[in-house]
Amino acid sequence: MTREIIRGALRAAQAHMEAVIERTAMSPFIREKNDYFAGILDARGRVVCGTMV
Repeated sequence: MTREIIRGALRAAQAHMEAVIERTAMSPFIREKNDYFAGILDARGRVVCGTMV
């Protein structure tokens, strides 16, 4: 149960990061084509939460 709560919180943080990137992107290509990556990585650089867009 705790793992699911943490996973949900990480996904919410990722979604918020993506929304901020999309809202503040200066390039129309980034906004229109969603050409960016927002993710959370661990200390070794492995993706904890995120998807390649």
